[in-house]
Amino acid sequence: MWELILDEASQIPGFCTFSILHTFPDLQKLVIVGDPKQLRPYGSQDTRGISSAFDVFEAHHERIFLDVQFRMPKPIADILSPLAYNGRLKTAEEKAAGPSCIQWVGVPAGKEKQEGTSKTNEAEMQAIVRLFQTGELKEFSTETAVLSFYKKQATRIKKALDDAKIPASSDTVDSFQGREAAIVVLSLVLTEPISKTFLADARRVLAGLSRAQRVIYLVGKKSLWDRANQVPLLRELAKQAVKQSG
Repeated sequence: MWELILDEASQIPGFCTFSILHTFPDLQKLVIVGDPKQLRPYGSQDTRGISSAFDVFEAHHERIFLDVQFRMPKPIADILSPLAYNGRLKTAEEKAAGPSCIQWVGVPAGKEKQEGTSKTNEAEMQAIVRLFQTGELKEFSTETAVLSFYKKQATRIKKALDDAKIPASSDTVDSFQGREAAIVVLSLVLTEPISKTFLADARRVLAGLSRAQRVIYLVGKKSLWDRANQVPLLRELAKQAVKQSG
């Protein structure tokens, strides 16, 4: 008798589940674990018909909602829960924290730059390096993950951190889904009015905002993000971050 658990199932292409069933013909129980509100399988945005493991099984099998989260500080979860989970997500008592767990790093002079299919923001990169060199994160680099929604920005930040001998990690939000860090610094990059951008995908935004165990720092242009009605998850977290950071 085989029992199998598939973790991060929202990112597993549905067709892979058929290979699994073929590989384990004596399988008696299959448990699919993950968050269907977060990122779908790679390529599903560009190619129609790519479903996830959740899509394959949810119509015919019971779904259990695990309604207590143990990662994020409560103020972060309290913002994300009504917008992403219809208010059903609760926080374990030990994750209670003050609103200072949401911080804003304003970069009013930053400008987004198109680089191929990606984007960068040099001013945000410099502001992040300063956070580690002379700012609040000087003693916490090994506990910090620096994330961006844009691959080019994550790559540039990683090089800048390496050049400055700062041992913090840098990655894209997509690559970091399924992981967590005590402190997350999120480079938002965009400075122009948001229209057609993959940040309109609430799954990607939710993945980026739900990685921090203690503190999240949002790095960006205040005048854009606290009015970003196209991205309500980021807008509400940005409002709280700006409020706490003065």
